[in-house]
Amino acid sequence: MSIGISPNKSQEPTPTSSSSSSIASPSSPRRDSPSTLEESSDETPPRKFKSLRDIYESCQFALTVSNPITYGEAAAKEEWQRAMIEELTAIEKTRTWEMMDLPEGKNAIGLKWVFKTKFGADGNIQKHKAQLVAKGYAQQHAFLNGVLQEEVYVTQPEGFMIEGKETKQNGFLGSKNEPTLYVRKEGKNDFIIICLYVDDIIYTSSSSSLTAEFKSRMMHEFEMSDMGLLHYFLGLEVQQAEGGIFISQRKYAKDLLNKFGMLNCKPATTPMNINEKLQCEDRAEMADARFKSLVGGLIYLTYTRPDIAFFVGMISRFMQHPSKLHFGAAKWVLCYIAGTMDYEIWYSKVFNFKLCGFTNNDWASSLNDRRSISANVFTLGSGVITWSSKK
Repeated sequence: MSIGISPNKSQEPTPTSSSSSSIASPSSPRRDSPSTLEESSDETPPRKFKSLRDIYESCQFALTVSNPITYGEAAAKEEWQRAMIEELTAIEKTRTWEMMDLPEGKNAIGLKWVFKTKFGADGNIQKHKAQLVAKGYAQQHAFLNGVLQEEVYVTQPEGFMIEGKETKQNGFLGSKNEPTLYVRKEGKNDFIIICLYVDDIIYTSSSSSLTAEFKSRMMHEFEMSDMGLLHYFLGLEVQQAEGGIFISQRKYAKDLLNKFGMLNCKPATTPMNINEKLQCEDRAEMADARFKSLVGGLIYLTYTRPDIAFFVGMISRFMQHPSKLHFGAAKWVLCYIAGTMDYEIWYSKVFNFKLCGFTNNDWASSLNDRRSISANVFTLGSGVITWSSKK
């Protein structure tokens, strides 16, 4: 089910927020009034300077307040849960939308939560505000400003979906965990799965007839081209053989090595020096901006390389203040990649699927805060399907 928003000609739409400008850009920070300056003495700071105590008292509260970026962050706090409920209550009160099946040939626009903490003149929190906006600038503008001249269909808001009323389009059911994934079931055993990315679509099915039907429909309605079997997608290389599929990021790994001038480096046999204990305050020189770029590249490489997930997770903790020791550890991972570029994940054809999971964790291994590190890996059928390593 989707939510249809119809134009209301009898009255102007009632906005759900105090002003549209608060969505377009955050309000400018309030400037503190100049503090009283006293004559310089041994007990007071020189003129035109504030004491550290004054600075801490004026800014330490603001430093501890941050707005949630995702629904998951907001849902963990009671004040933001109340804010989201207030927003939905206001929308329902003004009859902005109604639940309905998505009509044939119509597309539903996704919604996202935007969170903002409002402060009073005294610097204290005045209100926690949650707003629902449509994804994409053009849709946001049409949704929040002016009178609608046509019906607009949107998906249900994250965290408040009614069971059995999920978005369906052409028989496809949207995934609750992955917004680009859709599944359509046919009969008792057949299904087709599609994944959308901008103007590209990848799909797989248990039925050749479902595949042919979907391909024909897409080519007819959207004038799309059939690129054949999947070989390369967003840096992922796919080799389809008779007995299964290989997935790797060989080209991406090679490009990453070339970017940092390490294509011909001496390969390392392990992703990290096991005797090296990294910490925030190591008194080494600061690393340059390339460190963040390198870690970002390694994080994307973990999508097909569970063997480096733990080590990349470790060095990514030092993104705020990286030192040359941290940079050296990141380069060590690259040296390991140089010797293992041919590593791939193999998924063979199986008939009896079995979900297996493996977990492990240490005890207070972090030298900075004594927190533990947990890791897990799960397999379904012949190959790994998900893995994680985090503090």
